[in-house]
Amino acid sequence: MNNKLGETKKMINSMDRTKGAHFDPKRILVMVAVEGEKEAVLRGINGDERFDVEIAGVGPILAAARTATFLLKKDYDLVINAGIAGAFPGRADKIGRASCRERV
Repeated sequence: MNNKLGETKKMINSMDRTKGAHFDPKRILVMVAVEGEKEAVLRGINGDERFDVEIAGVGPILAAARTATFLLKKDYDLVINAGIAGAFPGRADKIGRASCRERV
């Protein structure tokens, strides 16, 4: 997991280098499945106006369709699909554990 996170950071930083500057997205779309996740992300970004946090719904088809809808409305520099992967209180294997998937 830590190795994957490091690789992801390197990839993001290498995406847009202008005169040696790191990738610095101006508009960021964060898609989450449910309202509880949206509330958590909003608390975490603490009013940072670069972020739009929207509900995608549950499941890959609904999430893809709703994400596409938001991408048609505005130009974003970065899109993040964030969530808790069904780890609601009382149903989680280990709350607080991060997961990174290469395939679904």
